[in-house]
Amino acid sequence: RWPTSEILERVESGEPDPACDTCGGILKVDVVFFGETMPAAAMTRALAIASVCDAVLAVGSTLSVFPAAQVPLTAVDAGAPLVIVNSGETEFDRLASALVDEPAGPTLDRLADLLA
Repeated sequence: RWPTSEILERVESGEPDPACDTCGGILKVDVVFFGETMPAAAMTRALAIASVCDAVLAVGSTLSVFPAAQVPLTAVDAGAPLVIVNSGETEFDRLASALVDEPAGPTLDRLADLLA
């Protein structure tokens, strides 16, 4: 793991694909990209949390790619309300307690301002 600030500094200084100083491999953010497999431990943890959460907020997703889409579905099945913020329809609109059909970025900015 590398500090984000250090990696950003390297990219901003012109290094397009920062390499690990230890092994030489290309450093990558700790996210699952489209088409990649969700780590089993992360998926198990997400489903466990979803099964006991008070509510779920899905932002900027069509909720159409499984197994990740199983997380909000698990929460809804356990009785949690689902709020969806997305430009356009999603696979789970019919399950949502609230829909915000707006771009995620500006919507979350407005929400943050309201909560400040």
